[in-house]
Amino acid sequence: MECEHARYAIAARLFGSLEEPERAAVDEHLGSCEECREEYLELGEVLPALDLVRSHEADGPRMPDPQRAIDAARAATRCRRPV
Repeated sequence: MECEHARYAIAARLFGSLEEPERAAVDEHLGSCEECREEYLELGEVLPALDLVRSHEADGPRMPDPQRAIDAARAATRCRRPV
C-alpha cells in the first residue's frame, strides 16, 4: 500500500469502517511507515474532538461535518512538523 492510499484509509481505520483485507493492509503499512503511523496516532487523538465540531446546516437536518475536522487536524499536524 502506498502512503497516498493509506492516508485516505487512515480515517476509515480509526472509525472502524474498514473491512478485511484493507484493514490488514493499512495495519501492515502503519507498521512499516513512520510518517503514516504518526498521522494515524495524531488523528486518533483528534477523534474525541469530533463531538465538539459544530454542525452545519444543509437542506435538511443539521449534520456533523467530520471530514472538515479531519482536514483541519491534518493541516494543523503539517504546521507542527519541522521542515
